[in-house]
Amino acid sequence: MIKHPSPKKTNSTRDLRTTFTERADAIATRYMRHQQLLKQHKRNPEVLTNLLANDPLDSGIFYLNDGEDSLLTALRDESITQNKTTLDLSYGYFYEANLFSVFLRGNNLFHAKLKHAELGHADLYGANLRMADLCDANLGGANLFAADLRGAINLTEKQIRSAYIDEATQLDPKFYDLKREILAARNKHQPMTTPTPAA
Repeated sequence: MIKHPSPKKTNSTRDLRTTFTERADAIATRYMRHQQLLKQHKRNPEVLTNLLANDPLDSGIFYLNDGEDSLLTALRDESITQNKTTLDLSYGYFYEANLFSVFLRGNNLFHAKLKHAELGHADLYGANLRMADLCDANLGGANLFAADLRGAINLTEKQIRSAYIDEATQLDPKFYDLKREILAARNKHQPMTTPTPAA
């Protein structure tokens, strides 16, 4: 029988902590680059739109790699967000991103690319999703109370029905009747309550 060398013992807890820190730092760096880009092109948003459409990963546009969704909380560090409790992820690139149950309450996702993103049960209370591309994004169980979805691209009736909305949820006029229908039906069966934020 061939003997294989014994695996080298490591401090798994320390390794995981180091890995977490390194990845969190990488995300924070990406976020700061993104903020600089937003500031640079504040008066020319069409530049940001073109960057998002063509080559976002090399342009400074914020993005997430696989498995980094849980590290978004690292960006809430005061030294990064300058004591702000929300993040400016406008024009961010989240194509096919797994954001299931992620806490994005009040964050700015204006014009973000969320095509095919997994947003099931995400807490998007009060989030700015204006002009965001939601093509085939899963919004099942997502908290959209007080969220602004006016001008959201590719938003469908099915997506709205699958999420939680309230009177303060802002939608385009074509969805007004749908909103009234959903709220009337839910109020008839049970009082409207705010979904519990994801842990």
